[in-house]
Amino acid sequence: MDLRRMDKKGPVLNKENIPYDYIIIIDSGSKGSRAYIYNWLSSKYLVDKGISISRSKPELVKRISLSKRGGHSSVDEDTDDDDDDDDDDDDDDDDEEEKEDNGHGDSKNGVPDSITFDDALPSIYTRPEWKKKIKPGISSFKSKPGKVGKTHIKSLLKEASKIIPKEQQYRTPIFLHATAGMRLLKPSEQYQILKNTCEYIQDNSNFYLPDCASHINVINGDVEGLYGWIGLNYLMGSFNNPEDHDHGKNHHTYGLLDMGGASTQIAFQPNETEVVEHSNTLFRLQLASFGQSTADLSYDVFSASFLGYGMYQSHEKYLNILVEDSLKNENKNFDKKLVLEDPCLPVGYSTVLQFDTINAGKQFTVQGSGNFTSCLDALYPLLATTASNNGGASNCDITNPQDDSSCLLSETLPALDFDIDRFIGVSGYWDSIGNLLGLQEDHNLDATIDEKYSNAYKYQSFYEKTAGICNIHWSELKKLNDGGNTAEIANLSDLSDEELSELCYKSSWVLNILHRGLGFPRYGIDGNDDDVSKDLKSSIHVAESINGSDFSWTLGRAVLYSSAEGAAAFASKTNSQPDKVGFVHGSATDTFYYGGEVEGVAARPDFISADNYKNYKTNDSDDSHWDRLEDHRLSGSLVFLGMLVVVAYLLIGKQRRNSIVQMILHKIGGKNRWRKYTRLGSSSGDFDDPEIHFNLDRDIELGDISGDSSDKNDDDDDRFRIDDDE
Repeated sequence: MDLRRMDKKGPVLNKENIPYDYIIIIDSGSKGSRAYIYNWLSSKYLVDKGISISRSKPELVKRISLSKRGGHSSVDEDTDDDDDDDDDDDDDDDDEEEKEDNGHGDSKNGVPDSITFDDALPSIYTRPEWKKKIKPGISSFKSKPGKVGKTHIKSLLKEASKIIPKEQQYRTPIFLHATAGMRLLKPSEQYQILKNTCEYIQDNSNFYLPDCASHINVINGDVEGLYGWIGLNYLMGSFNNPEDHDHGKNHHTYGLLDMGGASTQIAFQPNETEVVEHSNTLFRLQLASFGQSTADLSYDVFSASFLGYGMYQSHEKYLNILVEDSLKNENKNFDKKLVLEDPCLPVGYSTVLQFDTINAGKQFTVQGSGNFTSCLDALYPLLATTASNNGGASNCDITNPQDDSSCLLSETLPALDFDIDRFIGVSGYWDSIGNLLGLQEDHNLDATIDEKYSNAYKYQSFYEKTAGICNIHWSELKKLNDGGNTAEIANLSDLSDEELSELCYKSSWVLNILHRGLGFPRYGIDGNDDDVSKDLKSSIHVAESINGSDFSWTLGRAVLYSSAEGAAAFASKTNSQPDKVGFVHGSATDTFYYGGEVEGVAARPDFISADNYKNYKTNDSDDSHWDRLEDHRLSGSLVFLGMLVVVAYLLIGKQRRNSIVQMILHKIGGKNRWRKYTRLGSSSGDFDDPEIHFNLDRDIELGDISGDSSDKNDDDDDRFRIDDDE
């Protein structure tokens, strides 16, 4: 057992006896739900106690990040992997500090009269253990939404209750924002899943959920991108210290490039000219500095999500095109397997696929032909079709692949300004570019931005290495993965055969998205000699983590909530109305999205010390509650049923009662056997099911969860998977 895992419960107070405010944000995606927990010092407590505030320095608690292992991306692996052995001493130190904070701080010091901070936004904290994931996604419960609570949400609540102290739980808001998978369901299906989710949380936890509509909902991709942009710039420090991030033209923020399995997203702050011309396409974001009741930080942000253009959905569409093109030249009622030539797979590699939507589920053999140029051109129609459907950019020719175009962006959207725009690519961008180039992350927090993210994306080098990977034979590619080397291509390592075979497609898709879809310039290839110097200070960097912290859009949601709470608290000092903290979209300026609780919904309850709770044991784990909960309900039902049986038994008369007793005794083997069962039962005591223990250091596939036999053939069987993160 890893003893470091024993003390993962969060602190109630800091060392100066100031309570924390907690928040739970669940990212419910297509393949699973991740629960993230954050905390920060309570603004309201500071105000109520009359503590003088002069700004705050945010320092996200250091997370232990996996180092890169020979080019293999570990973005989806748990941060407490075996590779963390070198950090054991640091972890022990962190745990000791955490133990000091877990109770009531240092009672000798008391509450301070004033606290001095340096930066703009509240200090938000988290730890590697404070995130949990369960599979599958909640969209899989569309045929039986009543099971989403017990089968899915319960495990996340159980893990959160281990982390958040008991006396903090009643005042900890919980949000579930569903993304890609739920967006594809019918509104009626969404409603039933969300309704059951909200009711289960309200009935089975102490967490603060005052309003289902604003706390449990489906968010669109543009809002998800905005949250990601907020989280990215918070981690980069551009909100707190804009003078350290001067990109020119009064521009200090970073754009976000995020690619998931289903969609790809871009979010950035346009230059001042584009803001004026395209205000109706932008989000107006309002944040309040810590200690301020006014929304003194405002930004105009463009955010767009392109559903169907993520890594896996685009690949599925691409394969469908290959099949349809092949069927045009074949008899659609063929009896033998059809062989497809795939230029994005290496020569010498083949696989068998089945498409349920094509030709009645026939199987197809996909055989690699390994041609980089053909691969790029075969992917282009996916982008050009989008342009033709939405009135896309004029430089997007659907019949003739363009090397530099912006097929995903229409003329009505703000243009990118590559003189000032600096982007950070995460998720799929890091996976593809990092794997191919064998990039390493610099976790030196004192390094400059360019030093820290020296793994800048450079078009020419990435283009050439992608070509090399696509054109090489499968047997040679496997040698590279095993440490063999050629003059043209760097070593790969630790990639599975499936990951290795997909590397050409993924890298080619990134090239298409960036340069043919979003219009990023091909520095080093197009234009004049100045492009060479621009390539040295690229407009795109890729990162697995930001300043040592894993990236998640949920942090942006936490930033909004903490900022809104702070504004409300500090406005109460002067009995004034705080500015709205949140955002509004230029196309619907009458609809404001609140960062905190919506208008008319009460703020989180005030903090009350555990000393005022007679029955609280603040450091005890509440693990057994979740396992006993269902047992108690079952016990209650059995007791009620037993009472009905007793009443019926008494009403049937003495003679019939004696007959029934004799019949039962005869059935079970006589008087002595009956007495034996009675003694056994009377000495058994109360019964609790044994607690299910999850090994949170690894992915564990749990067995089937017992359910009604009628549910066995439903789409969402009761198998699920839980882990710290993936």
